[in-house]
Amino acid sequence: WGALFATIALHGLRPGEARFLRWGDIARGRLHVRGAIDSLGEEHEPKASSTRTVPLDSVAAGRLAELGGGDPAARVFPNLDLKRANHELRAALTRAAVADADWRILYDLRHTYATLSILLGVGPATLAHRMGNSVKVCMDTYVAWWEDLAPDADVTISGTLRRRPVVDGYPPGVPEHWKTPANGERETGLEPATLSLEG
Repeated sequence: WGALFATIALHGLRPGEARFLRWGDIARGRLHVRGAIDSLGEEHEPKASSTRTVPLDSVAAGRLAELGGGDPAARVFPNLDLKRANHELRAALTRAAVADADWRILYDLRHTYATLSILLGVGPATLAHRMGNSVKVCMDTYVAWWEDLAPDADVTISGTLRRRPVVDGYPPGVPEHWKTPANGERETGLEPATLSLEG
């Protein structure tokens, strides 16, 4: 359950997006959100067609690596029962003495991601992109947290919460192909953008 909770809370995923996540969606320092599975078990695009890429959080990567990885086409959380996951989350929050734990649901972890991102200086446009929302929805939902805007940064939540040993920013056991490439290295299949005067 810790891997699921960390994946949602440290990447801003919707629970259905976590259900859809495949091992092949984790690569080169990024987590790729390509789809969602709804409560009826049907696959579809993420809400508002928000296929997106977010920085892979090192603590979440460590928890995911504990699951062992696997076939790139396999689901990270196969047969995930969201009702049971909500029950387990409430139990964990109760043990941690979190207020109103009995009312919390997985989706609240998405709000945790947004709030912590804002406090770390991530701006509205960047946060909206990472969460698969419009800037308007993001601002309407989280405007109370934006008192002092700082420059956008490619930060991860747990960077300020380290408790485990890390190597190159990741805990031991995180597969090499999940990690951010070294400076100057390009992601396979991408071509540099060019600008033409003709338009």
